[in-house]
Amino acid sequence: MAKKAPVNLTVRTIYIFIPILSLFALYRIEKLRLGILISILFSIVSWGIDYGFGVDDGADLELVYFGEHLVYLIIQIAYLVILFTVFVYLIRKWSREWNKKLPHDTF
Repeated sequence: MAKKAPVNLTVRTIYIFIPILSLFALYRIEKLRLGILISILFSIVSWGIDYGFGVDDGADLELVYFGEHLVYLIIQIAYLVILFTVFVYLIRKWSREWNKKLPHDTF
């Protein structure tokens, strides 16, 4: 069980960009399971993008035509921007909710 104390939104936002610390940030506000579920869903979408472009795990992207490679790269960058935007939004929202539900004398 996480310690019942207020969390700093800025620190939690930075933690999202660091793999192990992002799990800690989610655990600290008791949203680890939901965060992992969302990560799994985003992984399935990423796999679908790779599958749609015919990119296997062992495939060399240089073998793909330049036009397709560029589209694939743009889609992957857009995907990462969306992924991090969603997680930053959620961690900030959940952290605010966490801080609001604590008694005011803990601040």
